[in-house]
Amino acid sequence: MTINTIQTITNILDENRKIIRTTTVESLVLYPDAGKGIKQLSTGRIFTQAVNIGTRGKLKDYVDIDL
Repeated sequence: MTINTIQTITNILDENRKIIRTTTVESLVLYPDAGKGIKQLSTGRIFTQAVNIGTRGKLKDYVDIDL
């Protein structure tokens, strides 16, 4: 399984384009390896395509399985 991070950065600017605030949000996307799937342990659901799982804490709920 390949794990990628999607990072979204939001800059809040004033009218002079000076940064007032910056926020960053990250979520994880899991990709199954060839011939494998990704199983969500809590539901038993099996994914054969990419799945966005949100936070890193949820990673422990997903495992590689052979198809």
